[in-house]
Amino acid sequence: AGRRPLPDVIEALAAARRAAAIPGLVRGLDEDDARAAAADGLKAMGHASRSALTAVVIGGGDSESGLRKRRAAMRVLADIGLATWQTAKIRPLVDHPDAQLSRHARRALRLPIRAASDGLTGPRQATADTGIASFGWRAARGDR
Repeated sequence: AGRRPLPDVIEALAAARRAAAIPGLVRGLDEDDARAAAADGLKAMGHASRSALTAVVIGGGDSESGLRKRRAAMRVLADIGLATWQTAKIRPLVDHPDAQLSRHARRALRLPIRAASDGLTGPRQATADTGIASFGWRAARGDR
């Protein structure tokens, strides 16, 4: 009874797994309490949601709410993979001033992730981001 109805509606749209639900799921990315369910639904739609997600990512605003929506859409695109036609549209976001949006764009394009703070790239950046080093990386550092 204490839940708002919007997350329930978004979850129902996601469960339908129909292309007609994509616009509603994209609108769900606007709402903090529905964003995760909307992103999961769009991810489940897979390639069918690419065009709508790309429109959000390249056409969204730079307000805080606009950036949250763009980050969520970019994260889903990175998870489902880009089509060839999307790479040219996404590439400018690699240098976007918002670090999270830039990071998701780099991940979607399969580029090394870099940290704004230390300039690390590739495996060093992955280690810095997660605190987890692969065995090969630990061995190279002598951390066995």
